[in-house]
Amino acid sequence: MHKLAIATIMALIALIVATPAYAEAYNAILEDENLRITLYYPPEVKVSSCYNFRFEAQAFSLLTIREIRLVIKMYRDGVTEKLYDEVLFSGIVGSSWTFSKNIIICIPTPRRPDPFLEAEIYAEYKLDDSTTKTLSTEWYMSTVRTKAYDELSLELDEARKRVRCLEEKISKLDDYIKNLERDLSNLSSSYNKLSSDYNSLQTSYKKLQDDYVLLQQKYMGLQDEFKNLSEDYRKLLIDYEKLRTLYEQLMDNNKQLQSNYNSLREDYTSLSKEHYKLQGIYQDLTERYNDLKSRYESSINTIGQLQSTISNLEQTVREKEERINELNLIYASAANENTLTKSILYAQTAAIAGVGAGIYIMSLRKRRTAKPATQLPPPPPAPPPPTTIPKEEAKNSGNGRIQKILSGRRITLPKDTLEKLNIKEGGKVIVELHDGYVKVVPVKEEIEGNT
Repeated sequence: MHKLAIATIMALIALIVATPAYAEAYNAILEDENLRITLYYPPEVKVSSCYNFRFEAQAFSLLTIREIRLVIKMYRDGVTEKLYDEVLFSGIVGSSWTFSKNIIICIPTPRRPDPFLEAEIYAEYKLDDSTTKTLSTEWYMSTVRTKAYDELSLELDEARKRVRCLEEKISKLDDYIKNLERDLSNLSSSYNKLSSDYNSLQTSYKKLQDDYVLLQQKYMGLQDEFKNLSEDYRKLLIDYEKLRTLYEQLMDNNKQLQSNYNSLREDYTSLSKEHYKLQGIYQDLTERYNDLKSRYESSINTIGQLQSTISNLEQTVREKEERINELNLIYASAANENTLTKSILYAQTAAIAGVGAGIYIMSLRKRRTAKPATQLPPPPPAPPPPTTIPKEEAKNSGNGRIQKILSGRRITLPKDTLEKLNIKEGGKVIVELHDGYVKVVPVKEEIEGNT
């Protein structure tokens, strides 16, 4: 019974805890200027279940409350049954008074009442004096049941037989309980032994607990090391990504450098061809220089001979001038001589003037040739070292190749382009600068001269 009561109380507590979710679904408010009453209730209830109803009251002024009563009724089959009827509060309250109460109401299982027979007799008659009287009565006659009294008596006898049978079973159960008590005593000794074993196991358990704490501390340390290693691993991943990105950039740079190398190799091939051409031009210029040098040396010898001739002519001129002076003196003394003498003098004067003019012209030529003769021509530049390139690369010079600018006053064109345009090496072309490109046009005079 005690256990049953505890179970019932726990069930009621569970219902109290479970029902407030429905308790405040609806509310009813009764109020005026002095008092406000609120009842929170569920919208529906279930048979054989308990629910929580919350009652609240609040006063707005000083009041003397005789009573606050709450009555909850249940109607079924024309019968009214009170589920709750209680005075909740009575007394004197102030303006700040509040009151609240949780009310638990359990809904009973409806039990239909037994039907019954009811009789009614009604009689009406008149007396001699014509007075009408009535007689009527109504009373409860019999209860209507599903089973008669005799049947219930038989069921009672059967129930008593079952009780006797149960009593016999109870006596057997008593014997069984005694046997169980003996077993219990045996189990008690076993329990004591198990208790000692339990104590030893508990000691071992404490030791294991201490070991567990140590292992847990070691685990925390390993976890910290794992976090550090994870962080190092993450950093290594970041470094790996950086190195991979750097590797890709270096590979791209390598490709770019390879393309630049190929371009430079093509430029080298083109420059080697240009070098061969320039080397031929240099040899030609060297030969011309040697020729000019030999001619220059012969010219120096000729100039020396002319200088000696000029000195002789100057001596002759001086002698002629002395002779002229003498002739002038003779002419002054013989001014009155005959015509023949005058004619001879005139002829001699003309000859002397011609010789003087020739000497003057030779002196002018001497002055003009003396100035450049004093300055020697500069020696030719040293030829660049010859370089050899493969024959296959020397042949692969075609149109559309990128040519490198060697000088701001010269332009290099492929050999096949020169042949198509009918231009010789060293010829003249016109370079036109347009928006984004350069146009090279051959001079018509060069083409016509070549044709």
